Amino acid sequence: MRQDTRTPESQAADRQAKLDALHKTLTDAVQALVTGEDWRRAIEFAAKFRRYSFGNSLLLMQQGLAAYEAGLLPDPFPDYVAGYRQWQSLGRQVRAGTRGFQILAPTTARVVVAEDGSYRRLARGEKPAPGETTTTRMVGVRPATVFPAAYTDGETPIPQRPAPQLLQGRAPPGLWDGLAALIRETVPDPAASGPAAPAGPGAGGTVGGAHDPDPRHRVHGLHRPGGGRARRRQRRDPLADERDPGPSRHGPAGDVQDARPRGGSSNRALARRP
Repeated sequence: MRQDTRTPESQAADRQAKLDALHKTLTDAVQALVTGEDWRRAIEFAAKFRRYSFGNSLLLMQQGLAAYEAGLLPDPFPDYVAGYRQWQSLGRQVRAGTRGFQILAPTTARVVVAEDGSYRRLARGEKPAPGETTTTRMVGVRPATVFPAAYTDGETPIPQRPAPQLLQGRAPPGLWDGLAALIRETVPDPAASGPAAPAGPGAGGTVGGAHDPDPRHRVHGLHRPGGGRARRRQRRDPLADERDPGPSRHGPAGDVQDARPRGGSSNRALARRP
């Protein structure tokens, strides 16, 4: 491995230059989110990497589009990314000469936490005083490099991202009726909960949703939070079917994950967050 001969000052300057470039890329990406279609595409891409921050998903999407336009990627929206050594641990090798994608990774440090919530960062080799409580906190960000799966070779196949599957089979006897009774009990004013879907089996009140023929999936949808919107008609309230959107997609084991998603109400706020 080639030895880094740069001075600490030079390393810090190079790191800051990379951070400045990443923040500019992120700012441009946020400002490009103008139409509803722009936001839909960005959110659908971010859904592939649920444990990434939204800012990092935008960075990946921007760099993926640039690589695709340059003929370096077969698809502008990669499904899997990982660090160099992570790909090795998964039985694949990043091809020599490929240039990875830059993201913002957290920098953590040991800190001493005071009773009022403030904290003091411990210096290298410093030990806490007797009675002090130490923990690890994120204190900054640093540039990190990840590579899309298309930049790797190896005998280990790249897994296909799992697609949502509807539940199949029969539900336990009485479970539907029990859940229906619970919804009736906890929705004292069904009309105030909004419109319900067309009625399913029987006439009268419904639990919002569409018609799923499979009993097991109907029960699954009924018990989910928000799955029961009931209303009464003609003093009777048999329950209709409830369609569930299906399980969410999760990233594969080995994906580089930097931070949990953060909320934000403005484009400017999104651009500041890693």
